[in-house]
Amino acid sequence: MNQDINASTAISNEEIKALRLKAERLDLAMSIVNEGMYDWDIKNNAMFFDERYYTMAGYKVNEFPASFDEWEKRVHHEDLENLQPIIDAYLSGKTTKYDQEFRFSRKDGGWMWIRARVKITDRDKHGTPLRAVGTHSDITSLKLAEARLLHTQKMDVLGRLAGGIAHDFNNMLGAIRGSASLLREHRCDRVAFDKLLDVITHAVDSSSSLNKSLLTFSRTDTTNKKNINFRETIENAVTLIQHSLEKNIAIKTDYRAEKTLINADSSMLENVIINLCLNARDAMPHGGELTIKTYNPCPAAADENEHTSVQLSQSHVVLSIADTGTGIDEATLDKIFDPFFTTKAPGKGTGLGLASAFSAIHDLGGYIEVVSAVGLGAEFKIFIPVVTDCFVLEKEGGSLTSQKQKRVLIVEDEPLVSEVHQTLLSNHGYDCIVVSSAEQCLETYQKTNDFDLILLDLRLPGMQGLECAEHISRSDKAAKIIILSGIQVSQSNEELKACCIKAVLAKPISNTALICEVTRWAYS
Repeated sequence: MNQDINASTAISNEEIKALRLKAERLDLAMSIVNEGMYDWDIKNNAMFFDERYYTMAGYKVNEFPASFDEWEKRVHHEDLENLQPIIDAYLSGKTTKYDQEFRFSRKDGGWMWIRARVKITDRDKHGTPLRAVGTHSDITSLKLAEARLLHTQKMDVLGRLAGGIAHDFNNMLGAIRGSASLLREHRCDRVAFDKLLDVITHAVDSSSSLNKSLLTFSRTDTTNKKNINFRETIENAVTLIQHSLEKNIAIKTDYRAEKTLINADSSMLENVIINLCLNARDAMPHGGELTIKTYNPCPAAADENEHTSVQLSQSHVVLSIADTGTGIDEATLDKIFDPFFTTKAPGKGTGLGLASAFSAIHDLGGYIEVVSAVGLGAEFKIFIPVVTDCFVLEKEGGSLTSQKQKRVLIVEDEPLVSEVHQTLLSNHGYDCIVVSSAEQCLETYQKTNDFDLILLDLRLPGMQGLECAEHISRSDKAAKIIILSGIQVSQSNEELKACCIKAVLAKPISNTALICEVTRWAYS
């Protein structure tokens, strides 16, 4: 009898040792990959965070309560806005997977990138989730590497675009200079005079559009997904592409997709589009057609889709990029998305363009499909989920309600620009004061703050425009400021609104557009 008990005890001890060893191995594995774990009792809204959940972000163990609210406090507000509907969809059973990336606040106040994966382990008989277990992985280094890779690819693409863009810029500058010289000589009648002015205006508008596209594409900020206009992003990429194509390649566009919002980083998506278009160009050394079109897939596409990673039951939009070039053979088609695979000569390609494009589109919940045959060209179809539920920020502003002369403070350090703006506004009945720095602006505004509007340049000597706007907004919450900028403003709508900034206008701006915005806000 005692022998049986001892044998049973011995077996139990062996099992306990095995369980301890298994737990130790699991803990070591989690430590090596630097992953934190959490356990969520959804029904009672109680959570457990393990030690690494705290320490990987620089916190002491149990420094803050283990709760969903505490997690929300530490997620970047932009990412949290995107995550909320994804979490709700997963908990309700509308989606079967939760694998998301977001920024998480460290103890030192900085941001780290987290990849969170969650699995619901228990539901009641009605399907309501009761318990979920998940992990937090620190992917900050990976994100930095991705940013460096994206920058490298952008530089490569810009290098491939540079020749065509420089050529077109020089053409437009030549048109402006030639027209200005003819106007200076006064050797033309009124009809010819107006025609030369039209040439100058058109050249400036074309240069401005191209410059805007370059600035958008060349942004150096880290990947930042947000709801963007799908068509505008494509058009911006096409603006850059058309300046790098030989004359024997024709671009055809056919945008059939309805007005569509997608959740993506516009710069990243433009990089994908431009890379695919440049590859198409290279496949047509003797000329051809490059066709870019968008459309909404028919419901039947969901049944025909062979891709198991993406469900077309969601609402998707399709971007098609097709060429009439040399085509791709079947053996190459199986490898084109492999990293470092390239058919180009040494030094002519990194082999990362298509691999990165595939990865970037996959991160959006989409995929890329290729149809090609030797001698028949190639078509790349990009399927991207659309945003079906979103909030639209309505523009503020009022109508012209009084003809009383309005005062405008113009803050611009470039005399040529300030002179044009002052003349334009004065001709339309505005009383204008011009200063050339943020410091002069604050001094003038403090002496007499009866200005109806401030026209503020973004880049100024010394204090910058946004900092100046912050100072003004602290002392006068009713101030109205329009920012003029030759570069893109990275601040969010909420941040701009907090600084009393009513609009951000891109330079150069037409006289008509400037007067419309000034009138809109000065009289609101």
